[in-house]
Amino acid sequence: ISGKSTYVSLLGLEKAKELAAEYTQKALSALSEIDGDTTFLEYFSQTLPEFRSKRRIRISYTPAKPS
Repeated sequence: ISGKSTYVSLLGLEKAKELAAEYTQKALSALSEIDGDTTFLEYFSQTLPEFRSKRRIRISYTPAKPS
């Protein structure tokens, strides 16, 4: 690639995926303790590990309508 250090180049693909999953779970756990609507942040936390460095993040998010 361009000689940059990445989690994948340093740890390998499988370990990088494991860390991404672990940190995603930690983020979701922390969000569950916050009062208020964290729906977008939860969605973003779950989508972020799928991001690839050469692509733009395209997020389609429609907030829930108040009841």
